[in-house]
Amino acid sequence: MLLTMSEVARTRMREEGTHYRRFWATLYAVVQERGVMGLYRGLAVQLTRQIPSTGIMMATYELVLYIYATQV
Repeated sequence: MLLTMSEVARTRMREEGTHYRRFWATLYAVVQERGVMGLYRGLAVQLTRQIPSTGIMMATYELVLYIYATQV
């Protein structure tokens, strides 16, 4: 969940023409403007992208270990 907050701050600081310059100041400004829930904006999209990616990575890792163990 902490990664979501840093992702929000990073995205806001990357936008052109915004007043966001420093990480902690950006988090503070988001809380002031949108409340604490503003820090979790985009969480569903991030999880939708991350969960299948992690599953594929773990399955590939296990498959490689299995193939390697049967070859040795």
